[in-house]
Amino acid sequence: MSTLSTSSPMQLALVDYLSTRRYDAHLRRLRRQLAERKQRAWQALLRYLPAEVKIHHSDSGYFLWLELPSR
Repeated sequence: MSTLSTSSPMQLALVDYLSTRRYDAHLRRLRRQLAERKQRAWQALLRYLPAEVKIHHSDSGYFLWLELPSR
């Protein structure tokens, strides 16, 4: 028989991890890495796409939106 929940040891391990500073450090490192990747992607798009393509970004998040010229 199976259930839709995770096992108790797995839940306890997750609680332990989330309640430590290691998780906060992990999030800081992840945010920094994503920001660097976004910047590199933006620079590559500026370099290789035609000038008619507009690149939009927000300060929050790591997504880039491309606006293509109409035909």
